[in-house]
Amino acid sequence: MASSTVKYNTVGVYFDNNSLIYGGSLQNNIIEENGDGVKCYQYSDPGITTNNVIRYNNIYGVYGDGTSIPHLGTYSSEGHNSLYFNGIEVWSSYPGTIYARYNWWGDPNPTPNVSGNVDWSNYLDYDPNSGMGKALAKEGSSENRSNEIANGAAADTVGMVEVDRAYKIFLEGNGEQALALFESLVGKYPDHLAGRRALAFVCRCLYKLNRRNEAVARMSQLVQNHAGKEVFGLAQSIVTGELVKNGQYAEAIATSQAILSDFPKTTLAKYALYDLGSIYWYRLEDQKTGEAYYRQLIAEWPDDDLTISALATLGEWKPASGKGNVPAFTNTQSVPTQYALSQNFPNPFNPQTMIQYQLPEASHITLKIYNLFGQEVRALVAGQREAGYHAEIWDGRDDFGRRVASGVYFYRLSAEPNVTQPNGFHFTRKMVLTQ
Repeated sequence: MASSTVKYNTVGVYFDNNSLIYGGSLQNNIIEENGDGVKCYQYSDPGITTNNVIRYNNIYGVYGDGTSIPHLGTYSSEGHNSLYFNGIEVWSSYPGTIYARYNWWGDPNPTPNVSGNVDWSNYLDYDPNSGMGKALAKEGSSENRSNEIANGAAADTVGMVEVDRAYKIFLEGNGEQALALFESLVGKYPDHLAGRRALAFVCRCLYKLNRRNEAVARMSQLVQNHAGKEVFGLAQSIVTGELVKNGQYAEAIATSQAILSDFPKTTLAKYALYDLGSIYWYRLEDQKTGEAYYRQLIAEWPDDDLTISALATLGEWKPASGKGNVPAFTNTQSVPTQYALSQNFPNPFNPQTMIQYQLPEASHITLKIYNLFGQEVRALVAGQREAGYHAEIWDGRDDFGRRVASGVYFYRLSAEPNVTQPNGFHFTRKMVLTQ
């Protein structure tokens, strides 16, 4: 798609089902004022590589699920997109990695709101799409920026040129060759960001080659000689996710417990605690053991987003400003002055999410979940509520207690007509459940 303007949609541009186009499937477009700008699912790897303006989108500018890697620029001839004033500029679901180099982020010295493993190094210090001049890239290893599971990874550039080359081969559709290169880089750079990033791409290559069933064995084999190193812990974390998806809960528990033992008080341990709590609470329905792991997470990581999710599971989280990245109500009055429905948090989510809303007066309301076909899935609230600030948890189940499938859902708040709102109040937002 080129030279188009995409506005006022739930999703501006949607990629799905193994779409792989290197060199720019999106060029010279304006994608703005949508719910989400560009969303990528199910092994789709589109190129978003030159002169796109992605701005003012409510939730994500660009989103890639764990199986998708949208490409926003690796070399100086690529990139040159303008991404700013989106809810989250770029989101990469774990363990995916998104390259987004040589782009403008709305400021000459940016700190863009990106989530997951997003490499936004070599950023431009001028908007290349404003028609006002040529942008200059901020070069050099000191500018290599990336959100990584590893603390301090942003300054680690050893071996990254080789990872980039393997990634280019992957983008060009040579999956087998890329897989071999990434596997070699894991062994070559086990103590650096390059090795960890290559490890995540091994899993990605297997997905693309329809060999996902090999993921657990490959992860274990690649790091068998690196016990105690961070690349080993990352491999174990990836294995945990694969085991849970395969229904191998005992094996997943053993793997997560090994991470806790080998990497105490680290980010890897934080994810392991959350995984253990969730496996026991939701998969095995052993709330007592699940709560114990959640309590340990809460004690060791009191201000983390995962802690908020754990507290919500335990029914102990209350909406409050300044808590992590939770979108809290900013009105400090005891009673709000207008009706409002906030974006759920977290989003995407698994296994549960929180929905906040506010009422300026006592109202008879409904808060309901719908699927893409407009069919009601769950009625969270149906009745009278007092004026004030409220929050509800949706656990991904329907009205019959059954877990629903991954996908896009909508939640709608409706209030009957009253003095403040003579025509009633109706507002709908979108959320994504991932498994």
